[in-house]
Amino acid sequence: MTPGKAALIMGNGPSIDLLDPAWLPAFSTYGSNHIYRNFPKWGRSLDHVVITDSNRIVEIGNAYATYTGTLYVGDQRYILPPINRYR
Repeated sequence: MTPGKAALIMGNGPSIDLLDPAWLPAFSTYGSNHIYRNFPKWGRSLDHVVITDSNRIVEIGNAYATYTGTLYVGDQRYILPPINRYR
């Protein structure tokens, strides 16, 4: 999260179409899974994207190949991932 900024956490439901992209710079922004579909319309990406589980990588494909924000990918095999193993 960016110090001094509130977090804006977005899903992928129809209410996302009501979002005014002019608000985005005021927040540290978080989206999930297919949020990249809105990037061209908004003229920008988000600061952070969370892929809810690694199985989604197949359906999302290369959509985040050039993404420059922070990308988090969940591991559905664990409730509490073995952090030391990943480090």
